[in-house]
Amino acid sequence: MAALGTFAADAENRFQIQLEAPADAEVVCRMKDLRIAPARLRPGMNTLTLTTQRLRDNTILYGEIFIQTQVTRRIYIYGKAVKGAPVANASAAAENAGLPQGSLPADPIVLHQPDEAVEALQRGQRVSLRGLYDHELKIVYEHQGTARPLEVDCYCFLLRDNGKASSDEDLVFFGNMESPDHAVRVPTTGLETVAQICLDRVGSLVQKIVLCYAIYGDDSRLHFSMVSGPRIRFFDGTKELYQFALSSLSDEKAVVAAEFYRYKGEWKLKPVGAGYRAGLAKLCESYGIQTE
Repeated sequence: MAALGTFAADAENRFQIQLEAPADAEVVCRMKDLRIAPARLRPGMNTLTLTTQRLRDNTILYGEIFIQTQVTRRIYIYGKAVKGAPVANASAAAENAGLPQGSLPADPIVLHQPDEAVEALQRGQRVSLRGLYDHELKIVYEHQGTARPLEVDCYCFLLRDNGKASSDEDLVFFGNMESPDHAVRVPTTGLETVAQICLDRVGSLVQKIVLCYAIYGDDSRLHFSMVSGPRIRFFDGTKELYQFALSSLSDEKAVVAAEFYRYKGEWKLKPVGAGYRAGLAKLCESYGIQTE
């Protein structure tokens, strides 16, 4: 999601997003209160300029833009027009030092080109990660579209040998972005849904890292049957290692996507793809974390 924050009511506001495209891409915006330029991206780094209409005080701007390459990626836009807030003007602020006003405080969006040669993992498959322990692995969640506006968030559970988390700090997500041992991160500064894992840093008591995704919010009408083509992609730096399709999901609100686990002194990866109809709260409970 691209969070614009609060911006001036009754004025045009300009924001910029840095986006790296692997190939020519088309930008499609169906939000009536937002203009985006350019409409086409070239391979490499691009700057998208987002210009709001003159919105009334307390008007919420919410919608999505589509980046179309070989697959369609969706970026949610959220912000609020507030009387008295400063006017965001990305082009003028680019001359200033520090974080430009109107520029989103995010890492560049990197749209990875699908690679047909990348191995597609099967549910229950075991993969050795030997040789990658000291590398930072990046797991990217993506889908091709949704039937209704919704947001999918990443949750990582660090579990002991009893299959439970030792404390709330062993759940890494947007509200607790890094594990105590600095081995697992779920950054919120980028616009992709990403988890980053360095296995060499994982504390000795942690035996398993469970990678999960859940649809944000309590709306019972939103579930994974509305999500088209969800999958996760595993990267070592910029090199894509594996892909795993989260198929056969229906009315589940959460899914256990994959597990990283120790076995006889070795770290392994197992794709899971098991959905939870009861959602995130039940999933947390199963791993020993109580939610309110």
